[in-house]
Amino acid sequence: REACTHVVGAYGLAAVCAWREGAEAQLDFALREAPGFVMAHALRAYQLICSRDPQHHRAARPVLEAALRLRADRCERIHLAAIGAALEDDLECMRACLDDLLDEQPHDVLALQASQSIDYLLGDFARMLARVESVLRRFPAELPMRGSLLAMQAFALAENGDPARAEDAAHAALEINPFDARAHPAMA
Repeated sequence: REACTHVVGAYGLAAVCAWREGAEAQLDFALREAPGFVMAHALRAYQLICSRDPQHHRAARPVLEAALRLRADRCERIHLAAIGAALEDDLECMRACLDDLLDEQPHDVLALQASQSIDYLLGDFARMLARVESVLRRFPAELPMRGSLLAMQAFALAENGDPARAEDAAHAALEINPFDARAHPAMA
């Protein structure tokens, strides 16, 4: 049951990264079936924080508080610290936590997703691109979620005014997942 719930959580992450509907229901299921699944709480909190809606932002606090009561490993605690920093409007601290996590765990797609959302919010497109390209260099091609990373790269390239490379990255992302909605605006 626990393994199944973690798989459902992974599908929720994939839906969030691909800007697709359905993540909410998958996260609801994961949290209902495994309330101790720290990263499902973290994903829910990031969804709320990164939506840029003040009501959603406030709704992330009880999610974080619930997660802080759970047993968490070191990486999960860093995620929770990043979420806490965001809730205190310390976005630089949030990005520093996530950068540290990505240096240690370059396969942490949720850390990259949250970082990219905050970089976009702050208009720091150069840092957005540098981060995703650094992660891509260390992310094996055979790992799941590589398409999401390519879509993030395409988005960052488009925001940095490099439409030709953005289109190439978007094509590569769509070859892996034709339903990745993040790749489509980069193509446009």
